Amino acid sequence: MSKEFEQNDAVLAHSYPEGSDSKLFQQRRGHSDTSEFESLMLKEKLTKHGSMLQAFTCKAKVLRVRKSNKNFELEAVVSKERFIALRASSCLQVPTYGDLVLVQGFEDGSIYVMAVLESAKDKGEATRLEFPEESVIDSKSLTFNTTDFKVESKKHTIEASTYSLKANHATSVTTQYYLSTSSLKQNADKIDIVAKTATSAYVNSIRVVSDTDKVKALNIHYSAQSMAKFLGTTTKINDYEFIVVDGKLI
Repeated sequence: MSKEFEQNDAVLAHSYPEGSDSKLFQQRRGHSDTSEFESLMLKEKLTKHGSMLQAFTCKAKVLRVRKSNKNFELEAVVSKERFIALRASSCLQVPTYGDLVLVQGFEDGSIYVMAVLESAKDKGEATRLEFPEESVIDSKSLTFNTTDFKVESKKHTIEASTYSLKANHATSVTTQYYLSTSSLKQNADKIDIVAKTATSAYVNSIRVVSDTDKVKALNIHYSAQSMAKFLGTTTKINDYEFIVVDGKLI
């Protein structure tokens, strides 16, 4: 039966015969590896569940969880019969040890965990949701309301006609940051930029300062290939030395 269980996704319903060694079925918290699970199946003589020829529904508790989070060993709450079941695709919450689940059996002998009714997780322990591969959430409006929101992904892409970020404090930490846009507008009461090296390249650059424009530097170097102009009603150069090199007119 264990070979059939490994080869087929549809799992047959089983119950353990009376008089079995109870030590072999001690409830253990956490995952059991493949070898332990197979040895358990081989040691016990399994008999087909009496409900194989008819559909049934019952409550059961999770006794063991495979590492794949797809196959579970369950014990019925009322009859105390034990089953091996698959997690239904619609059951997004992954059951864990001790959870109370809804079990559905079908005429072909397959059994599925349809939903988690009550969770036995400790306070603060995370609940795990698993979606099928290439999943899409389609909704006219989707809202997440939480005190802490975290996204972990190797690749994160946002495609939107309009994107808005509102935050009292926003921080972006990255080794490389690339921004490409046809139009960029910044509006702030104060902008602070700190960098070891800053480079800007423009075809045409216009800067309008309504009050005072100050530049403080150890050395200032302005270079123009064609013409450099300083225009003002009053132009003042205040320094200890003023040197013109190769200047024909001054």
